[in-house]
Amino acid sequence: MNFFELTNHHLYFRNDGELLCVSPWGDNSLRVQSSLMDQIPEGEIALISPEVSDASAITAGITDERHAFMANGKIRAELFVQEWGNALQISFYNEKGSLLLREISNGAALGRKARKYHALPGGDYHLKVSFTSNSEEKIYGMGQYQQEIFDLKGCNLELAHRNSQISIPFYVSSLGYGFLWHNAAIGEVHFGTNTTEWIASSTKKMDYWITAGDTPAQIEQQFACCTGKVPMMPAYGLGFWQCKLRYYNQKEVLEIAGEYKKREIPLDVLIIDYYHWPHCGDWRFDEEYFPEPKEMIAKLHEMGIETMVSFWPQVEWNSENFEEMKQQGLLVKQVSGVDVQMTFHGNNVFMDATNPRARKYVWEKCKKNYAALGDMLDRLGDNEQTRIIRRLPRLFGDASVIDEAEKIYNDSDASKALSYLKKVYERLCAAGLEDYIIIDLGLVNRSNYYTGVIFHGYAEGTGITVLSGGRYDNLLGEFGMPAPAIGFAVEVSAVCEAKDEVINVERPIRIALTKGRLEKKTVELFKTMGLDTTQLENKGRRLILPVDKYETVLSKAPDVITYVEHGVCDIGIVGKDTIVEHGSSFYEVMDLNIGRCKFALACPKGTDFFGGYNRKTVASKYPKVAKEFFESKGMDVDVIKIEGSVELAPLLGLADGIVDIVETGSTLKENGLEVVEEIFPISARVIVNMASMKLRKNEIEAFLSDLELASHV
Repeated sequence: MNFFELTNHHLYFRNDGELLCVSPWGDNSLRVQSSLMDQIPEGEIALISPEVSDASAITAGITDERHAFMANGKIRAELFVQEWGNALQISFYNEKGSLLLREISNGAALGRKARKYHALPGGDYHLKVSFTSNSEEKIYGMGQYQQEIFDLKGCNLELAHRNSQISIPFYVSSLGYGFLWHNAAIGEVHFGTNTTEWIASSTKKMDYWITAGDTPAQIEQQFACCTGKVPMMPAYGLGFWQCKLRYYNQKEVLEIAGEYKKREIPLDVLIIDYYHWPHCGDWRFDEEYFPEPKEMIAKLHEMGIETMVSFWPQVEWNSENFEEMKQQGLLVKQVSGVDVQMTFHGNNVFMDATNPRARKYVWEKCKKNYAALGDMLDRLGDNEQTRIIRRLPRLFGDASVIDEAEKIYNDSDASKALSYLKKVYERLCAAGLEDYIIIDLGLVNRSNYYTGVIFHGYAEGTGITVLSGGRYDNLLGEFGMPAPAIGFAVEVSAVCEAKDEVINVERPIRIALTKGRLEKKTVELFKTMGLDTTQLENKGRRLILPVDKYETVLSKAPDVITYVEHGVCDIGIVGKDTIVEHGSSFYEVMDLNIGRCKFALACPKGTDFFGGYNRKTVASKYPKVAKEFFESKGMDVDVIKIEGSVELAPLLGLADGIVDIVETGSTLKENGLEVVEEIFPISARVIVNMASMKLRKNEIEAFLSDLELASHV
């Protein structure tokens, strides 16, 4: 019988439904995987795939039908198929031939197995893996447990995370090896005097990693190479950290920080712990108790204090992210019973940290809600407040809009205004005008003298305003005659223009896409939405291309703006850089978080751009962005528009610096330039024609909802 197979430095064993694989994994290390399936399930938890520095150190062979081996540097695995039941036993040796670790032998009548699988409903297994125990061995590591024991020999440990318990199933042995139990399942380990037993309560495969070394330092270095290296902490991370169980609100945080400053006690990091969020799983500051987190963090920075926030992996049923994460399969699943995995301020489940999509989803939420910077809205961060503002253009329709707004805005002023608006709407409906009235909470008038409801009138079939007005109770008071007032004006020129601006609601929704790198990323989003992008990917010389029920137009970024503003395209996907430089008349409704880069000021390395008294000259493809940036700093500079390689301007002596888009910074470095100051981040945004948003709301809203879901996958 052929129990073994050797393929590309992978040694396989098959018997009685079990498939086992031994392979080199980093220097002086081996990985062992086993499954009762025909193939070993793929997927990594902690291990990465480092290259072996010395491939010649890897040797493997099949001695006979019952013996095989695999060696990698300082470690060697001997595989032996026992006569009784053809059970496999694996032994590990160091380069001197000393035994490091050995699986138990088949127990025959005792029913002992080195790898014992017990089938569970649903296709998983309860797994126990047993090794013989060296009574003289000392074992160190395994993470953080609430016990005063250094040598873990003789200990029983739960393999699970709890509050103040951090299970890291890796240990270093006094015999000169390290062992990682590479399994995310809840379980146990028993470091007994007769056997060492690893138990996974529910899993699909066995997976462990073992390494040999001359010193604990070498073993830990090899472990780091195979699991990832932690970057060096910044200087402040090595200083004094202040933390208590909980800070109630923003005021308390600043008061405590101020006390440190007043008493001249150095403080490097202040930790804002749990329940600074509305619900577990929101991963943002609660605006009721932390109304201005950006300003709070800025004040702490002024005191020389960095801010750290707690992160909890649980998601409450009432969390703003619960339904989406559940729909996307990003939560730990309950095998049976009620789907509650923890009760703390409500019913909670856990994010599935073993799922890469879940990790990405949560990380993006944290980046947006805690660290985002940008233009007027971007500088406030992508938090609940800015999301509400970005949603305003989409809040229009019948009385249900008011009901939706009441769920979002819960302060007294907003409640009062919405209550008044509802009364106005009810009276208009009572007058028989229901079919002619739309509530629009995104309506903005440039005049600042209005004090209450404002209104616009539109010509049928267009989104052009032909009438505008509102309440301006305080206006007459400026002339010494305080009195309630309301008024409106009819724009005759707009009435004439409206005849030529009738929106064709019969054609498909038309989407303008930016050519190039952003085009490819957008296509991937469309695929995630389930749209057929075949014709878009094989466009040839065609300019208008169908994507399922939609039409797409490919164009340069500035033209996307033009097409959307003039209504020939309903929706556009374009970079924030183009919007800032060229855009004005449309709704910006969504940040897709693709095509991320940043505007930055750069100058020749080693020069002091802000020093001296001479007038500076700046070259840029984006003169508007550059001008507004320097105006915000109170600087008067000359801005020269460049269409090509803007990096040339300082090299030729045309400019002192440049304002340009920076992604990696490699082009700047190659030309002797360096970033002096980051201006604001850039990403792809979704824009919508104002008229289209009014006249084709349901279609556009459906597209935006699907696109938003796809952008978080």
